[in-house]
Amino acid sequence: APDEDPGPMKVILPDEKTIRKRVKRIKAAFEKNSNFLKHLGGDIRNLHIGEVTDMDNMQLYLGWPGSPVTLEDDPIRYLYGDEVRLWNQDPGENDIVSILMYGLRTYSNISKALFTTVPGTKGDLSDKYHSKCQQYSIHIICPHCGKYHKAAFENVDIDKDENGKFYPAKYYKPDKKNKRRKPRARYVCPKCGVLWTEYERMAAVSGCKACPDGCEIDDNGDIVGEYEDSEEKAISFPAVLLNIAFLKIEDLAADFVGAVKAREMGDISSYRSFWIN
Repeated sequence: APDEDPGPMKVILPDEKTIRKRVKRIKAAFEKNSNFLKHLGGDIRNLHIGEVTDMDNMQLYLGWPGSPVTLEDDPIRYLYGDEVRLWNQDPGENDIVSILMYGLRTYSNISKALFTTVPGTKGDLSDKYHSKCQQYSIHIICPHCGKYHKAAFENVDIDKDENGKFYPAKYYKPDKKNKRRKPRARYVCPKCGVLWTEYERMAAVSGCKACPDGCEIDDNGDIVGEYEDSEEKAISFPAVLLNIAFLKIEDLAADFVGAVKAREMGDISSYRSFWIN
């Protein structure tokens, strides 16, 4: 933020259309933020896309792979890249990510870079840089037994019929008219086997911890196991951690069952897409 810890910042989205759409969507929020507007000279039109925006004591660059602000060798302190799997994939050494990372050298001791993406194709930019990092997973604590475990969709318990088969996918969708209906899918603690309510899941998520792969978190919340700490970290964030305002476990179950049934009919694309996203 310009007032707290200013520094040149680049924000890179997959393409120009995406970044213009994103800015348009949050324009109203920017216009109601008097402090943000102050650093834009009081006019939201001073927020530029594809070129530098001067915000008093820092510069903001909003661009996309291939845009001038992305490729120029500007010294930057903060870097954010979204949906790297959709960026131009250059198999050479000077890919877009490495060009951007090179710009951090001026602030090498205090710079930060964050990239977010759903998994792409093996060997692409997202996979290349993800595999270089120290791998972390998210662990959550059970409100019933007090033990931590790795958050995963595999811990979702889904109702089946008397023959052990899934019901139609729409059967699992939350009933907005009857919110008291018993859930037909729910998260279960793999340590004690107790089924969680959605609010218990949200409470557990609020106290989650990142844990290096191959390690565990003990009852005191400490990491147990050996790992090599690294400045480059990759954290996998499964859908079961999403807030109930965006996605409920029953929604997730419905998508999964729909993908399973599509696979049984010979269409594996939905099943693959489910696990990727």
